[in-house]
Amino acid sequence: MARKLLSEGYHVVGTSRAIAERESQNLVELKIKDSVSMRALDLQNGQQVLDLVDQLRPDEIYHLAAPSSVARSFIEPADTIYSIALTTVNVLDAIRKTDKNIPCFIASSTEIFGNCLSPATASTRHNPQSPYGIGKSCAQHQAKIYREAYGLFACSGILSNFESQLRPRNYVTSKIVNTACEIALGDSDKIELGNIDITRDWGAAEDLMSAASLTLRQESPDDYIIATGVSHSLVDFLEIAFSRVGLDYRDHLISKDFLIRPLDIKQTLCDTSLTESKLKWRAKMDLNDIITQMLYAELTRSSTHEKACKLLGISTPKTQQNVIGINTAN
Repeated sequence: MARKLLSEGYHVVGTSRAIAERESQNLVELKIKDSVSMRALDLQNGQQVLDLVDQLRPDEIYHLAAPSSVARSFIEPADTIYSIALTTVNVLDAIRKTDKNIPCFIASSTEIFGNCLSPATASTRHNPQSPYGIGKSCAQHQAKIYREAYGLFACSGILSNFESQLRPRNYVTSKIVNTACEIALGDSDKIELGNIDITRDWGAAEDLMSAASLTLRQESPDDYIIATGVSHSLVDFLEIAFSRVGLDYRDHLISKDFLIRPLDIKQTLCDTSLTESKLKWRAKMDLNDIITQMLYAELTRSSTHEKACKLLGISTPKTQQNVIGINTAN
């Protein structure tokens, strides 16, 4: 999102609880560190959020910050729900108290729906299956309340799983990509996973954030499903990632019960027809593009561009970008 807004001439302000070099690593990889202004901000501190919004009076606010690991939310359920709910209401209330005309994007998640027997729409009943899903459901309802009670231009983006080369390794998709590369380079031999009998709608961060920005350029605020509309199994993800580097995942997979979540969503299905119609938007990158881009990024971290392209059988992969924290532009 930061790179997209910069390309459109915005001045982008990002926030983090502690401004440190490690906090800026993704900005360095995206080659935009010197273009983004960073501010120290504890989003759980309502007064700090109010003071910053009042000082900046931004043209748009994108509230994307949250504990984002579904698996970890089972380990820290109270902290996860509390953090997502409190930071969201702090952002919305700061807008209410300073300038109700500031458009705000609130990041929700398809995790709010639980298992989807049919493609979910923005009006599908919430049935979260994790503390993370509960927190995101709360955040989306808060946006609706502030929209209807105070007239805020608050849009919720019900985001599917979005991926990029910036995804940390504690996420299963990044673990698969990184391990496939390690095995291909001779640095590893096995990958340990839990339940692979799941289906998700995986989109590219670049695509989904393009849709997020469009929600704030509409005549009226609303809730939007932001996804590709195409679901794949984790087995599909494994097959693509390993086959792209000349491997068969079945020769390297070890199943571990301790990696299985207490409760897991079997499938995510999304109906993007209304979003595509209203926003005039459609995802450009498919799962193969996303995985190839992630593989290329990982291979070039430990090898060369030439070797990575040769191993993948490509010239140069499609580009992609990612979002960090809450971004404001003025």
